Amino acid sequence: MAADAHVEAPTAGSVILAGVLLKMGTLRLLRSACRCFRMRAWTTAVRVRAGRDRHRLRRLVSTVQPDLKKLVAYSSVSHLGFVMLGLFTLTPQGLVGAVIQMVNHGLSTGALFLMVGMIYERRHTRLISEFGGLWAVIRPSPRSS
Repeated sequence: MAADAHVEAPTAGSVILAGVLLKMGTLRLLRSACRCFRMRAWTTAVRVRAGRDRHRLRRLVSTVQPDLKKLVAYSSVSHLGFVMLGLFTLTPQGLVGAVIQMVNHGLSTGALFLMVGMIYERRHTRLISEFGGLWAVIRPSPRSS
């Protein structure tokens, strides 16, 4: 699963995976569907697979994660379900919306993975329950004169 790849990868790997590689896979799937199969059969299959109920399940799974990187990873996979729905509507509005969501997803999720990496370097944990008093650790200490 893509969420496990995010979690196991180092921070830079997660950023590249979210920013570039997931988009390449999504567009490659669309190209393969156009070439190999009847498009109508593929769109039905993908709509069922990436449907709203599956998105709700992924969203619920992401909210109960104790690990901050897993939370971002599961929400990332959930957002790509919306991209797939937009691509396989095969309408101009759906395609434009999917492209806009892919750009948005690449920038925002990449930034979130960078922030998780920064917090991990400072706290040496990704468990959300350990983040009490985070501001005291992150803010710079006042200069002593």
